[in-house]
Amino acid sequence: MGSYKKKLKLLVGRLLETSVPSLRRHMETDSNSSSIARIKRWILFARTERAKARGDAHGLQKNLFLFWRAETSESYYDRYLDRYEKWFLGPHHEIVDQLAILTRGGVYSRLVEVGCGAGQVLEHCAVALPEVHDFIGVDINV
Repeated sequence: MGSYKKKLKLLVGRLLETSVPSLRRHMETDSNSSSIARIKRWILFARTERAKARGDAHGLQKNLFLFWRAETSESYYDRYLDRYEKWFLGPHHEIVDQLAILTRGGVYSRLVEVGCGAGQVLEHCAVALPEVHDFIGVDINV
């Protein structure tokens, strides 16, 4: 994210949180309104940046948990439904070719993907990397 956009998003999030007290109550609820979801993301972004600046691991954990709750995570996945085709099969596919070279000879037997989503990349790797026997996917929403 560009520096200007990040600063603007941070400012909007802080302003919304401090100027509209009723939004604080919405932060802890699962509102399905898309406008509330967007406002929550801005406020969570501001809170997360504040926690990072303070070195507040507990605050970061809480904000990331709130972000990945149902409505915001669904919104994220809805926006990036084509990420496998666009991101992985596009520029990132070369990584699998490099992994194939590294796994020749049975040196590595396990592949772990953090943030695997629905597991499309792991499934692709299972076919492309026959010498790897264990494929483990970890995702906060799965």
